[in-house]
Amino acid sequence: MLIVRDLMQREVVTVTRETPVSKATAILRLRGFRHLPVLEKGELVGVFSFTDACHSEESAGHRQYCPYNRGDEEMILDSLTVEEEMSKLVITTKPDAPASEAARLMADQKIGCLPVVDKGKLVGIITTTDILRAFAREQEGRPKTEARAN
Repeated sequence: MLIVRDLMQREVVTVTRETPVSKATAILRLRGFRHLPVLEKGELVGVFSFTDACHSEESAGHRQYCPYNRGDEEMILDSLTVEEEMSKLVITTKPDAPASEAARLMADQKIGCLPVVDKGKLVGIITTTDILRAFAREQEGRPKTEARAN
């Protein structure tokens, strides 16, 4: 049985509440991520996602613009912070949880990632992509391998 630890990404890029939306969006775009955990003094306080980035632009009046799809940094409002746009109600999982349980939780909650927390500290992140890769490997009869970074 696969557990979350087998599939999670251990090197997690994070931001803080005060990070400008423009910077967080640039990280998403440049690194090819869809989610950034938000930490404050080492504690997980939210997740900033691709959807949040698009919403922040929409609420600022740029209805035709999603910063993930275009490179016009000047259209992003530097005055918005991650705290204003992040998801504050974060659903998490533990490293020793069954991967199937994490997959079911993401599907049921319609979310794309689960921060992995152990003893109150962020130790990784598991995404729908990680789950799908594991499923594909299993179907192909290949052994499990560690997930890529974020």
